[in-house]
Amino acid sequence: MGGVPYGGMYSVDSGEIRGNANPRTAAAMFGGRQHLINAVYNAQVFGGTNNDFPNAFSGDNGGIVLGTNNTISGGGQSFIIGGNSNTKSGGAGPGIFASTGTSFTNGASFAVVVGSRSSTMAGGDTVGIIGGQNNRIDYGFADFILGGYNNLITGRNNDGRGSVLVGGNDNEINGNGIGAVAILGGNLNYISGSDIDNSAIIAGSGSLVQHNRSVIVGGNEYTSTADDQVIVPQLVSSGSVTNAGGLFAMEPWATLPAAASHTNTFAVSGSKPYFSDGTAWTALF
Repeated sequence: MGGVPYGGMYSVDSGEIRGNANPRTAAAMFGGRQHLINAVYNAQVFGGTNNDFPNAFSGDNGGIVLGTNNTISGGGQSFIIGGNSNTKSGGAGPGIFASTGTSFTNGASFAVVVGSRSSTMAGGDTVGIIGGQNNRIDYGFADFILGGYNNLITGRNNDGRGSVLVGGNDNEINGNGIGAVAILGGNLNYISGSDIDNSAIIAGSGSLVQHNRSVIVGGNEYTSTADDQVIVPQLVSSGSVTNAGGLFAMEPWATLPAAASHTNTFAVSGSKPYFSDGTAWTALF
């Protein structure tokens, strides 16, 4: 293709590079068939079928490697590697790897989707979706979805960051200022609200955490009611506390610890049970 400095087509069947008269184009295709580069600076296509840069001057310095029906229509320095029917229309930086039917929109930057099907990266910075299907990040900062189905991170801003959804289905992290929270498995679980930190839901179904440093483990349709709360239905544990047949056995303390460090706490010392309200231990009988 004459007039395309430092670019051209090499062993390509039915490809097209437009904008030849523009000295900035410098685009190239290597192998494959039916590709299109429409006046995009330094765009590169390597193999595959029907991989395109359709929008003039959108997607500079990007590349599509193998795969079929992949498109970069915006966002510079981006890549799609392998996969089928993936679209990147905004945001700078990395892109989509070995996925199917996945899209980047609305300026997600330095974000990545790897090995996922029909997932969407709609915004955020340094975020990722790895595996799974129909997962979506609307906005986030250093947030990730790992596997699962139809999971969502949304309603976020840069005040909250570093959260993760792992596995499960139809789980959601939603709210400004939410940081360092996690939902691990289960379904229809939510961490929702504003300025919630260091909380989690582990497995279970239909539960909601809306307080700081609170955890729900398993169960069905539980809701946090206070900060620093742990909800564990039908707890079975070993060591200093055991549960057998619905009765708890507690290993006694030789000397009770400081009450100020143990609010709303039960303990046993000698042969008596005690309760601490955060100011003093009171014998229950």
